[in-house]
Amino acid sequence: GGVYAARNGLRGLQKSACPATTEGGGTEGGGRTGRPMQRLWICALALLLVGSTSCGGGAREQTVQRTFLFGPIAGFTGFMTQVATGGPTYVPVTNVPIRVGDDANNDQVKGYASFDISTLPEGAQITNAVIRMNQEAVEGVPYGVLGPGIAVDHVDLGFALELSDWDGNALGLNIGTLSSSPALGPVQVEVAQEIAIAVTLNRTTVSFRFAFPTTTNVDDTSDQAVFTKAGELLQPFLEVEATVPNR
Repeated sequence: GGVYAARNGLRGLQKSACPATTEGGGTEGGGRTGRPMQRLWICALALLLVGSTSCGGGAREQTVQRTFLFGPIAGFTGFMTQVATGGPTYVPVTNVPIRVGDDANNDQVKGYASFDISTLPEGAQITNAVIRMNQEAVEGVPYGVLGPGIAVDHVDLGFALELSDWDGNALGLNIGTLSSSPALGPVQVEVAQEIAIAVTLNRTTVSFRFAFPTTTNVDDTSDQAVFTKAGELLQPFLEVEATVPNR
């Protein structure tokens, strides 16, 4: 009985002392690192006495927590303008910043961002997801005259950013606020529920629309929040944390 108790105690020591298995890598968002080096000798001693052949904390875990980073799809990331003479038209979305607000012609401007999530492993359980963007400029006073913040819609852009994406094709309206301040720098909005829905429906891309609640303040002045475009260092990206099978 004493031998078994001792072995059980050592197994507990092994589990608490041994470094966690490193996961991640490739283009995904970094792996998890091991425990401090000064504890490795405890792990080694426990392994010798218990007789395990792994220094990864005993039996292999069924699932692991991993972080994935997804950059924007350039052809589906940019902005669309509601022209005064009729229905909405869109500016070519490659190599353009994301703009939200109104322009000097008093036309409303909405921003869009899309991400390819096809590399998420099968069976992934989403625990957290955040869109991160960089507010690189503010023209006029959009946060004062067009509303308190930029509302976010979860949308289905289909095969192209087109007229129907101006107000339609919504999967979820006003799911969060991207930014409520003219301060330049990083902004973010949580989208865990939307990514979980996309995974459940086997969608390989997710898209979002950004707009102020007020169309225009009709002052013949551009009032816009401007966010870094796709392809640049501070481009938008989607950060997803998920529990995935440990394969």
